[in-house]
Amino acid sequence: MHTLPERLEELADAYAQVAAPSDPAILRQRRQRRRRRVATVGSLTLLAVLLVGVVAVRGGVDPTRRPASGPIAPSPSTKPGRPQTTKPRVITGTVTRPQEGYRLELPAGWYAVEMSDPKQIVLEHGRPGGRSDAEVYVRTALTLDPRLTTVTDRKAAVLAAGPATPRGLETETFANKPATVGTRPDGRRVLTVDVDFIGGGIPDLLYQITWPYHCAPGGACPASTRLRVLQFVASASSKQAWARLRPVIERMVSEVQPIGDAVGGTAPAHPPCAYGRNGDVQNPHPPVQVTGHHSAVLLHVGVASVRAMPCHFRGTLTIRLVDETSPRVTGRRQPPLLQVRNNGAAVTLDGDLPEGTAGSGVLSVTWKWTNWCGDRSVRAEVVGPGGAVEELPLRTLPRCTDRAAPSVLTQVSR
Repeated sequence: MHTLPERLEELADAYAQVAAPSDPAILRQRRQRRRRRVATVGSLTLLAVLLVGVVAVRGGVDPTRRPASGPIAPSPSTKPGRPQTTKPRVITGTVTRPQEGYRLELPAGWYAVEMSDPKQIVLEHGRPGGRSDAEVYVRTALTLDPRLTTVTDRKAAVLAAGPATPRGLETETFANKPATVGTRPDGRRVLTVDVDFIGGGIPDLLYQITWPYHCAPGGACPASTRLRVLQFVASASSKQAWARLRPVIERMVSEVQPIGDAVGGTAPAHPPCAYGRNGDVQNPHPPVQVTGHHSAVLLHVGVASVRAMPCHFRGTLTIRLVDETSPRVTGRRQPPLLQVRNNGAAVTLDGDLPEGTAGSGVLSVTWKWTNWCGDRSVRAEVVGPGGAVEELPLRTLPRCTDRAAPSVLTQVSR
């Protein structure tokens, strides 16, 4: 049995992965389970949307059970085992989100609830604490969908992203799904996608609005900021509720207003970046690159804003090479370091994102590791602010060039 904070955090993680490619067989199994549950429960809210399309979510959260108002997921600094007593903030009237660059006047009967993921909120119709007959998840994303982006912008962004992942950028693109393209009164394009996240006849749609991030005047904008969209993932508990509330939802999509970084020529707000799970930043680089026929490996570590979220990062990143068989622990209890000169080296990064430095949109450092003559069982770790540990995939090791010389880790760029 999972606690409510764990369930909420799992749901936030699941939605963060909702556009990731998934195994069709797994998707079919999930849809079949949902259909059976819908038959017995009688209604299904958008929380099911958070789970369809995800290959695996820790704990197997039951999508037919909607979390009631309660504690939010613990922040990275919260100690495990200590319950969080802060309730999600309920917003009525006007929703203002400076980091995502939008302001929304909520219609009568609607309210917003903040989630553990700082990049999204959920709009609900009904009475706070009661049963909601419609839900809309709102957040920013990056898309490579040709129906919303230009060839020039897509090419520039992908080249800048590099081979960090097979897909390059962390994007939410549904080019294989049927969609209609419209235009808002202010000229921004809107893509309405029939994603069918839930299945089983439960109505749901995805709305994406072109919402590019505009850097501070005089600053260099990363190419990926042109690809930002504001998206609404909407669903209702029944076809009747959908028919009644869909026009209201689409009015919100049409009337949500750009502010801050979504307005050309205005300086974005840069609150402190949240590092770790559900944070504002991620490592933007391919973690390991081989140089000189395995004579050395390069370990790239840094931070870039997730989905063009403005924030100021100041924190220390520490590189650690340890025995692969050693326990994975966090905080003060770290596994012993391998005998590598400068192992445990640390560097402090400081700057605004997504502008970053030199127009890159990235704050980063690269270490070069050479002459490893030890055991092949090695794990590379980066310890971030607050003791958060990220493992770097280490598929190759430096070649042993001189058994009499030390193995060395050297910082080569910043």
